[in-house]
Amino acid sequence: MKNMIYYKIIPSKKLVVEYFKGDIYWDDMFSFIDEISKDKNYNVSFNSLIDLREATLQLTTDDVKKYIRYLEEHTEVLGKRKLAMITNSPNQVVYVTLYQLLSDKLPLKIKIFSTYQKALYWLDMPEFTENEFNSLISEFLN
Repeated sequence: MKNMIYYKIIPSKKLVVEYFKGDIYWDDMFSFIDEISKDKNYNVSFNSLIDLREATLQLTTDDVKKYIRYLEEHTEVLGKRKLAMITNSPNQVVYVTLYQLLSDKLPLKIKIFSTYQKALYWLDMPEFTENEFNSLISEFLN
């Protein structure tokens, strides 16, 4: 399956919504960070809602370590913020948990969720509605 990575920065909510679909490799993650960090609306302090439910992470432990090293060396793409990761498969949970455990030197709080409602509650964004979320996902796919 072809990979797709979409994002939308919502400055009014200080939120970045990210959507991953298909087979995701290390190169995809690296390219995505490079792309989003060049977006004029990108702000390192905005929290992120990351939907991985349609993705298969084709990563290794070394890939996750490489990704974290990259982030440690490129602090301009990082800020103190929360990352809420929505997952629904063991493949996703394994790599997100590894990312969570190995990123202790980064200024990020990472938590795994199975529903976007709980993720948004943790991000202190309960006013972001189901319709808004589903509308964004539909926008990504069209």
